[in-house]
Amino acid sequence: MLTWRAWIEIMQALEPHKRMTCMLLIGFIFLCFIPIFLTSWKSSTQPVTAPWVRVPATLTSKPQLWEHDKSFYGFGIAYTEPGGQRIKTWVYAEKARFDAVNLGKTTPLFVHVEDALSGSIVRRLSTSDEILYDQAIKQYVIETYNREAVEGIVFFSLLSLASFVAAGVMHWQNRKRKRQSEFSQ
Repeated sequence: MLTWRAWIEIMQALEPHKRMTCMLLIGFIFLCFIPIFLTSWKSSTQPVTAPWVRVPATLTSKPQLWEHDKSFYGFGIAYTEPGGQRIKTWVYAEKARFDAVNLGKTTPLFVHVEDALSGSIVRRLSTSDEILYDQAIKQYVIETYNREAVEGIVFFSLLSLASFVAAGVMHWQNRKRKRQSEFSQ
């Protein structure tokens, strides 16, 4: 495995022009990671004027602790949209609420679906007496994923900027050495 010390030794062994080219290449590689984070950007769907329809739903997976916030569970549900198509989706619920209702595969669930032109949108998930998922939770999840995307974009932007600055410094030092060698001759 390549360590920092080994990488620095490899870079020092290269001639200055190849070292600069290597740093430019590394900077461009870091820039190529940025679109990965841009594709994971999520946006919330604003409510349209379509009425919400309450349909029965079933739990399709065991709850899993959400890696970004351990006070939330993520789990799969399935429901039949008003058009008759069976939809499976992933929703989130606060762990305390989920545990309080003792949700299982046989627990009756209800999904409030907005039947938009682009397809059905889950707006709320509830049992007969407890709301588990709503727009506030959805917005929190989207903001958390977007914050992670921004962190990745900033991280790789700074790494590529540092690589470009290092390449510029190496180019400037190389030119300075060439000028000094020309004057000394």
